[in-house]
Amino acid sequence: MNGEAPISGNTRSGSIHVSYKEMLHSADLQSNDGSIVVNFDGRPQALAIDFASKVGKGTVDLPNLSYEENKQNLIKGGYGGAGIILKVRTTTGNFSLK
Repeated sequence: MNGEAPISGNTRSGSIHVSYKEMLHSADLQSNDGSIVVNFDGRPQALAIDFASKVGKGTVDLPNLSYEENKQNLIKGGYGGAGIILKVRTTTGNFSLK
């Protein structure tokens, strides 16, 4: 995906995989029972991460990230000031960002 438009994805029992060449707009991704995986070829200059899950686990592999919350099922943080928002919600699925 070249990141030229905002994305919104929602699934009940499937996984969501998004690979960005360059993320230029916010994204809202939701899954009840599947995992959500987001990969960057080139990371955005500014990013806010908002992940929450009832049971799933979140992992973020980005350097220089400042966290407001960094728990297994709740991650809030970012870098670069105001910018693109990556909102991720799962019920039992995991989240991975790298």
